[in-house]
Amino acid sequence: MPLLILAWRNVWRNRRRSLITAASVVVAVFFVVLVEALNQGVTGYLIDNEIRMYTAHIEINRPGYERQVGKAMTDLHEVERVLQDMPRVTAFTRRLEMLALASHGEMSCPAILWGIEPDVQAAFFSYDGMVSRGEAEPGAVVLAGGLAEVLGAAPGDSIVLVGQSYRGRLSAAIFPVSGIADIPIPDLNDHMVFAPIALIQELADVPDGATSLLVSLRDKEQAAAVRDELTARMDTTRFRARTWTEMMGGRLGTYDLRAAGVLILKGVLYLIMGFGILSTIMLTNNERRREYGMLMALGMKRRKLAGVLTAEMLAITLMGALAGVAVTVPVVSLLHHRPIRLGGELGEIMARFNVEPLLVLSNDPEIFVHAALLVGAMTLALSLAGMGRVVGMNVVEALRGGGRP
Repeated sequence: MPLLILAWRNVWRNRRRSLITAASVVVAVFFVVLVEALNQGVTGYLIDNEIRMYTAHIEINRPGYERQVGKAMTDLHEVERVLQDMPRVTAFTRRLEMLALASHGEMSCPAILWGIEPDVQAAFFSYDGMVSRGEAEPGAVVLAGGLAEVLGAAPGDSIVLVGQSYRGRLSAAIFPVSGIADIPIPDLNDHMVFAPIALIQELADVPDGATSLLVSLRDKEQAAAVRDELTARMDTTRFRARTWTEMMGGRLGTYDLRAAGVLILKGVLYLIMGFGILSTIMLTNNERRREYGMLMALGMKRRKLAGVLTAEMLAITLMGALAGVAVTVPVVSLLHHRPIRLGGELGEIMARFNVEPLLVLSNDPEIFVHAALLVGAMTLALSLAGMGRVVGMNVVEALRGGGRP
């Protein structure tokens, strides 16, 4: 305890140097946490959005499925009974996807029809919540905002949908438009048409059919285990189960590449902070060289002296790390609950790549803990390296040397 008290007093002997060192730690921790929170937040938001909107945690369809209505499944009751007996499954729903030509007045545009089960679909995403004009009704369709703008359609109008049915014949029908939905993914916003699955089944001439059976889990990390269990319990000649990681494929590789870039940036920030800590250690050793010689001449053991100096640096770094976390937590929490919507050229670039232009930060506590632990470990390593000169110091030369007494 006396050595710790001595170390604490030594921290404040040169307040300016201690505060400058702590400030460098604050800045490094702030930017490291901010960069990592931004990376994890944006990546997690994009993945969760795609899981909710498109892939689900697990998707079941025909082997060789290419989202064609001709590959629709009409015998899903057996698979649904298996899913009902699996405790890790929270919900499942059918979706019938069909390509069509949508027409209104003199305008026509390619469209993607999604026949969904509205009551169950809320467990995945609520397209009711995306409806900005009108409302979803049982016997009508909801158009995506971009498609409605191209067609010039509004709630209360009717559109003609023409497509190839399950049997390969041309099928057409007139549907009333009950609502307009704003979809955050630009490509989908330009082509999507939502409707109760019974309407699309009738248009496609495939009663009780679906092109996909979407499965939601309690934990997305369990998707591979649930897929293996499903594969073992269902007829793999008729059905195939794929996880969200398999369906996203190359996009996850892009996220990993971006994470590698973030890791390099974090390394640069830690390197800058490390040089600040190391320079403080070297300056302290040079200025207090005579003091160290006097203490050792009076009988203080070298290892105790090195311990005091290490405790000084840990105290300075700990203050900086805690202050950095204290400054960062409110900023990260605010941007997590109130994401920033980007505009201008950057927003257009993100939209071009089908990414909603939002800056979402993750508030995962592990980000802050890892940053603080890494700062502490780095300080300890640099302190031990710098203490080598103190341990090997010649007492007589130290007493004759310069520096403040």
